[in-house]
Amino acid sequence: MGGIAIVSFFAGLLVVILVHELGHYAFARLWRFRVLEYFVGFGPKLWSTVRNRIEYGVKALPLGGYVKIAGMNPYETVEPEDVPSAYFSKPIWQRAVVIAAGPCSHFLLAAVMFAAVLFFVGDRTIAFKVGGVDETLADGSTSPAYAAGIQAQDRIVRIGDVDDPSGDQLGEQIGAHVGEPLPVTVQRGDETIDLTVVPVTDCVEGTWAGVAGMVLADDAGRARITNVDDELPDGSVSPAVDAGLQAEDTIIRIGDLEEPSAAEVRTLIRDETGTALPMAVVRDGREITTTLTPVRGCSGGLEIPRMGILLAPDPLPLPQAVVEGGQMVAVSAWDSVKSIGRVFGPEGVGRIASLLFTDAEREITDPASVVGIGQQVGAVGEDGQWPVIVAFLAYVTVFIGLVNLIPLPPFDGGHLLMLVIEKIRGKAVDMRRVIPVSVTVMAFLVTFVMATVIVDITKPLPTP
Repeated sequence: MGGIAIVSFFAGLLVVILVHELGHYAFARLWRFRVLEYFVGFGPKLWSTVRNRIEYGVKALPLGGYVKIAGMNPYETVEPEDVPSAYFSKPIWQRAVVIAAGPCSHFLLAAVMFAAVLFFVGDRTIAFKVGGVDETLADGSTSPAYAAGIQAQDRIVRIGDVDDPSGDQLGEQIGAHVGEPLPVTVQRGDETIDLTVVPVTDCVEGTWAGVAGMVLADDAGRARITNVDDELPDGSVSPAVDAGLQAEDTIIRIGDLEEPSAAEVRTLIRDETGTALPMAVVRDGREITTTLTPVRGCSGGLEIPRMGILLAPDPLPLPQAVVEGGQMVAVSAWDSVKSIGRVFGPEGVGRIASLLFTDAEREITDPASVVGIGQQVGAVGEDGQWPVIVAFLAYVTVFIGLVNLIPLPPFDGGHLLMLVIEKIRGKAVDMRRVIPVSVTVMAFLVTFVMATVIVDITKPLPTP
């Protein structure tokens, strides 16, 4: 599934890029610009045909496509018969629309993708209905939702004092009432039912076992502590702090184990909840003895407040899906604007340099290349989360569209800036003088992308 997801994602991305070029092409043809070529891909030519004096074809590298219009390249000669329909002969407003049509197509495509997810699947940020109910929790006890009588397909219309709660509001109410009766109203068919749930803390994707609040390195040989947590998730002081343990301590004895490995220490702690374990560590060449008492906690997972339900979205009516799809484009655009400044600014460049030349660990918020994006899509695809992949493709589509609007050549935004300058000055900009800027921008972009690819290969992003 992961491989299929990656191929599908990049096939979708290629379609987005081709539609981008189709935007340029369509408006250029509408106003009779002299279009010379429309190619899929870059590099060596694999196939082409000429129709109406336009060469259409496919090139070897499926990394996008391009539309070539007479008069846009300052170093190419325009045939005399093509001068009236060349790029520089057309009104500024027509040239601006031809240029802007490419990146603007991204926002239209993203709106369609977001609307499709909302129409066919629903909004996963809103708790419209209960997709399923866990009968038991991680410790084997009956889940609060099952005990309260909540059923799959129930629609939560009120929880606590919140009507029509969103997913975030539902989580806030559950977290604020752990161990307390919480009124919940559900819609079941034509019937409205009032119930009471008592949320509890559960261990998700892990098991309840002994925990000590410390991290052990997976080095060969004796167990070495790499980090000590001050508190456990419930706010209590961690047993490791109580025992006076510190990062870089090496455990030489614990319980009946001598010279234990990290795996042996983890197993002992997991199995000995509430047992005072005598232990000795080496710190700066000195042996220090202490006692560690593991406490019950969530081992190998996440300890969170729950009531034992799985949420599922409801598909939205088409008009609402279209409206909210447009709103999601606006939200994605604003997020993308902030991301562009972070990724290509000093923070992003510095972060990639640090990852490339130091032992810094990769974080999920780091810049990523197509390799890193593929890794993330593959991980999501393994779980069968196709709506998430489509929504992610929509976000990437918006991001690429905005990158194309950066007011620097050779981006489309750079061409639009040249048109603005031409309008203000009353004469065209000599594009030959702009070539050094284009080369500099491309050199930076290629270097940044290649460095990010290397980082993605050597230090993959954490799996979502």
